Amino acid sequence: MTLKTNTPPAEEQIYSIRGRMIGGLVLTGLLVTGIFGWAARADLAGAVVLTGEVSVDRNLRVVQHADGGIVQDILVSAGDAVNAGDVLIRLDNTAAWTERAILHGRIAEFSIRRMRLQAQRELRDSFDLPEGLDELVTPRETIMSIYAGELRIFEGGIASYRSRREQLELGIEQVRAEIEGLEARLAANSEEIQLVSTENSRVEQLSDLQLTARNAVFSINRENVRLQGERGDILSTLARARSRISELELDILSMDDQARTDAQQELRDIETQLTELNERRMVVEATLARTDIRAPIAGRINDLNINSVGGVISPAEILATIVPEDANLVFTAQVPAVQIEQVEVDRPARLRFSAFEQNATPEIAGVVDYVAAAATRDETTGGDFYDIRVEVEPQELAQLGGRELRPGMPVEIYVTTSERTALSYLVKPFRDQIARAFRER
Repeated sequence: MTLKTNTPPAEEQIYSIRGRMIGGLVLTGLLVTGIFGWAARADLAGAVVLTGEVSVDRNLRVVQHADGGIVQDILVSAGDAVNAGDVLIRLDNTAAWTERAILHGRIAEFSIRRMRLQAQRELRDSFDLPEGLDELVTPRETIMSIYAGELRIFEGGIASYRSRREQLELGIEQVRAEIEGLEARLAANSEEIQLVSTENSRVEQLSDLQLTARNAVFSINRENVRLQGERGDILSTLARARSRISELELDILSMDDQARTDAQQELRDIETQLTELNERRMVVEATLARTDIRAPIAGRINDLNINSVGGVISPAEILATIVPEDANLVFTAQVPAVQIEQVEVDRPARLRFSAFEQNATPEIAGVVDYVAAAATRDETTGGDFYDIRVEVEPQELAQLGGRELRPGMPVEIYVTTSERTALSYLVKPFRDQIARAFRER
């Protein structure tokens, strides 16, 4: 029994395989030709991919403290909105308040002393309290205690001054009484001299007529000489008495001048010390005012570097940064120097925010509005880069819905470059390699 098969002859099988190969080659050629044709003609938009961050178009305002100190209270948190002048951090002010109280006490004491010295300089009988002391020192008993002490000094000085002045004035009165007695003696002496002179004339006439003895004339002349000598003594004593009065009056004037001079000298020292105390008070008042660290501008707290009450801050330490209220959001990135030729001002860009859910967050469009004129070197990596900034219109930002952008958030920036064919992307690496190889030769 003979079996029949449907196997075609060998020659037919060869033709069948050849046809399939030819068809496959034709299809492959058409595919390659189509791909290369598309690659040579199709323009693709390229982009420089950068990792940037959200920034603001104004510098963040830094909050610092000139003196440093111990943190007593922290009144804000990162992200809080603040107005200009709001207290952010309060420092412990115990030492400043203590120094302020001491200074106020000394200022009150020296102010009362100044009033006392002014009264002494003007030789007044009393002095009043200066105004405004109740604002410096409490309770009032402290002020009255200081006043009582200065009043005792004033009254003691006035009593001593008056006692010495009264002694001098009493001496003047005594000398004046002596002068009155001397003037009475001088008047009596003048009358005696007048009488002796008259008697002498009469006796000389009688002597010339030989009606009396010559000795009587000599006796009268001796009396006249004695009276003239007595007159001279009286006049001399009067002159000394009047000179003594002048000396005593000069002593009174000198005593007054000395009292004024002493008071003025002490007053000058007090004025100098009061000036120094008031300057120190101004410094302490400024220190107290700085214990309340306030927001310099309205905005939002960006970074808050102080987190613990009781901690110590150093002078000029950065405590917080504030994003200005009227600042606009911008987006910054760094372009490697080898890619800077592809980035220029007015280039369109697309932004994607990796901090948000990618499926629900749309890409937004922006424009490069700033490219740094010179490269900056990254000290960590040693690479050079250029700073760029991308500006986004408000209507584009509105596409984010209620999502809030904050400075420092990461953003992916795609800066659109010039259109190139797909073939140029494939050929460029080989072309650059060949050009580099020829340069090396």
